[in-house]
Amino acid sequence: MLYIILIFIAIFVYLIYKNLKHEKAKQVNAEEILQKAQENKEKILAKCRRHNLYIDEIDMVEAIETDTIRLCERYKHNSKIVIQVLNDYLDYTTALLKIINAKRLDDAKSSVGYSDSLEEYHTEIKKPRIIVQEIGRRIIEMSGDTSKYKEVLEKPSSCVTPADTGKVKIGDIYR
Repeated sequence: MLYIILIFIAIFVYLIYKNLKHEKAKQVNAEEILQKAQENKEKILAKCRRHNLYIDEIDMVEAIETDTIRLCERYKHNSKIVIQVLNDYLDYTTALLKIINAKRLDDAKSSVGYSDSLEEYHTEIKKPRIIVQEIGRRIIEMSGDTSKYKEVLEKPSSCVTPADTGKVKIGDIYR
């Protein structure tokens, strides 16, 4: 009888230890994802500010960051949702960086008279643009009325074409 009780205690202690170790691994993983996303964000801001272009992208990435922080705090006790939100933030910044790089490459090709650049540009940014749109929608749905990203999409566009950001013109406002 004593052996059975000791076995149950050992199993119970092992399960607690395993759960704590798993939670710590998730926390480290979340910090790594956030760090990579922050690096992408800094690259986006550096490229945008260096060329005084892409003002909407600056607003978009800062709004997504705000919403990501808000959602992580809202769901901090559900690590699965936090990891999902952080992965979305990383994917969003990666896709937006690809769009900006494609724009800069297209601008360079256009300045030297490369004729097939428009078709190549649209082919190159199709997937990143869809990623940006879908993650934006998901963040807005999760954030609800408190979404900073929704506010950015509702304001009039300053210099970016609707095709680049996924905005649709409704009346005089791009959404």
